[in-house]
Parts: sequence; structure tokens; C-alpha cells
Amino acid sequence: MVTPMRLLVLTTSFPSTAYSRSGIFVRHLLEALPDAIQMTVLTPDLDRPGVFMGEDGRMEVRGVRYAPRAWQTLAHGEGGIPVALRSRPWRWALVPVFCWAMFVQALRYGRRADLIHAHWSVCGVVAGLAGRLMGKPVVTTLRGSDVAAAEKSLLFRVAIFLCGLFCDRVVTVGQAMFRRVAAWLPGKSGLLAVIYNGVGATFRGMAQKDERRFFTVGVVGHLIAIKNVGMVVRAFAELAGERAARLLVVGGGPERATLEELARRLGQNKRVSFTGAIPPDEVPSVLARCNALVLASSSEGRPNAVLEAMAAGVPVVASDIDGVREMIVHGERGLLFPVGDERQLAVCLRRLMDEPDLARRLAANARQWVDDQGLTWENAARRYAELYLGILRRRR
Repeated sequence: MVTPMRLLVLTTSFPSTAYSRSGIFVRHLLEALPDAIQMTVLTPDLDRPGVFMGEDGRMEVRGVRYAPRAWQTLAHGEGGIPVALRSRPWRWALVPVFCWAMFVQALRYGRRADLIHAHWSVCGVVAGLAGRLMGKPVVTTLRGSDVAAAEKSLLFRVAIFLCGLFCDRVVTVGQAMFRRVAAWLPGKSGLLAVIYNGVGATFRGMAQKDERRFFTVGVVGHLIAIKNVGMVVRAFAELAGERAARLLVVGGGPERATLEELARRLGQNKRVSFTGAIPPDEVPSVLARCNALVLASSSEGRPNAVLEAMAAGVPVVASDIDGVREMIVHGERGLLFPVGDERQLAVCLRRLMDEPDLARRLAANARQWVDDQGLTWENAARRYAELYLGILRRRR
């Protein structure tokens, strides 16, 4: 039994009517927290303020206004704040205003909270400062975009350092992220914790697929440069003439027009479909249509798209990067290829097409591993609830 608790959550991304996939994993986590925890969520201005989410009424979502509505383009977009800043450098002018607006609201709602939980480093700095002023404990969760941005930007490394300075605990969602962040927070390894993301029951409960007329390769995620979807299109073009195959690209983002033009130039526009962004509850049905899922990113934290495919029994072909290696052993729970290597990606896809027994074995092993590891949102939420309680006990 969890002691009744009032939790204030700061996050740069959170789903709403207009941004259904924005920070969807944050919502999944909060909805899985014990019933005794009441939550107020502060997030950049939504399409409607004061949204109550969840049938039990435990979660109040409040949009924070930080600029005229037409200018509020810093958060919620594909790839979050780092991509927004890279694509439109003028948005850096919004960062101080955004941080101030979140800080003011954190002071307003934090006074009646027992603990503050921030998601991403920007919110972690804001929450840490507000928590220091109010004497409230703060937990910050860092994710893949934080670490990827910090590897290239001193400003983001400073933000992570300040999270370590102001917060009671800093959580990463993977072991590789833990090691990187520990190097940026010397002497503070005891402050860090690892809590893995989970996967929803709709993915774990998916039935195994029957054989299909077309071998369908799926890509699910933001269409941004770091995802390297262009190389997936080019690798797929090498296979399309050999077998009845389709490529299904699910997601929106600034790269979509370029990718569609690439598919046309390669003569694959009839074999490659772009769905755009879809509601989160449609992702399981998309995976049910796929014979393989590809993730070609050059950098990730611990990608949920891969975890969801593994839970759903869909074979995964992914770039050989730290966050993926935590989940996939090559030839046992999926296939890995060197980052940016189109030829090896095509080889991996051809293996799955030519060896259905291999595909079935990889999918079954991956699904069993997800079950054995207990990678559910319920287990992730239980770990966070225990973390909250431990911090509050020490404070008292």
C-alpha cells in the first residue's frame, strides 16, 4: 500500500488532442502509478487548458502559456526541443521565457505537492530550482534526446549537471545512458538510478501473425535526421525487385517531404507508404501488419518502438548502438547492423525474407525476453513509487 501523495509533474511533452503522441510514455507511466498518488501535470500550452485525463480523475493537466499561441512552437513537435532548436535557431529566444513560465507555475502548484517529478533536463533544472526554494524533493528523468543533445552541446551538458546539483535523484531509462550521465556528474553516481520504460498490454497481448502476401517492413517514429529513415528507403529499394515487399513509414516530422521525394526518385513510390503521425492506440494494429520493424537511428536512449515490436512478436532489425544492444543480442533477439550501413541493413532484411524460421525464432525469443524482464508500465510505475517514498522518508 502506498501512502497518499501529491505529485507535481513537469514535462516538455505530454499528449493532448492536437499532440496525441507527444510524450506518450510519460502519460503511460503516470497512469500506471498507484491510485493513492494524485497528480498535477505542467506542460507547454496545450490545445485546451485544465485537461483532466484518466477516468479516476487523479491527473490534472495544465498547459503553461509562454508566448503568443502562434509562437508556441518550442515543444511537443517531432523530436522535442532539441530538434525544434536545430530547425529554427530563432526559437532559442523562447527558451528563457519558457523556463520562466514553467518556473512560476512550478512555484504555484509545487507548494501543495509532496514531491516534484521532472521529465527531461530542461524541466529538471526548472523543477530543481523551484524545489530548492520550496524545500520540496525533486526527481528528474533523463531520456535519449537529453543525452544525445548533451553529447554535442555544452549547454545541454550544463543542464544535466544542474539537474545533478539541484535534484534528489536523477533517473535514466537505460544502462548506457547511466554510464554517460555518470561521467558528466563526477562524484554523484549515488544520485543516479536506472528505471526502464515499460510496454503496454495491447502490445504484449498481440497474436502472432499469419503469413501475408507482401513482406511488410515497418518504420515507426519521428521523421527526423537522427532516425536515418532515408537509408531504410534506399536499402529497401535494393530488395523490392526481388520479392513482393512493402515499406510502411509511420510518423511525421520535417524529413517527410524529403523521404517521399527519395522514394519517387528510386521508383519505389508505389511500394513505400507514408501514414504520417497516427494516434498511439493505432500503433499495435500497424505492427500487426509488419513482418519486420527497422530502427536505423544513429543515437537513441532505449527506444520504445523497438521494445513494443519485441513485445508484439515482430522481428527487429536495428542499428548497433548502445541503447539497442541493451535489448537485442544479434542473432538471438533480433538482427543488428553497423550505423549507416545500408548494405548490411539490406542483408539483414533479406535474411528475414528468405528464412521465415529465423524470423519466427527471433520474434519468439524477443517476446519471451520482454516478459522475463517484466518490462511493463506497471512495474516501472512501482519502481518510481518506491523511489518517491524512499526520498520522502529520508526527508522526514
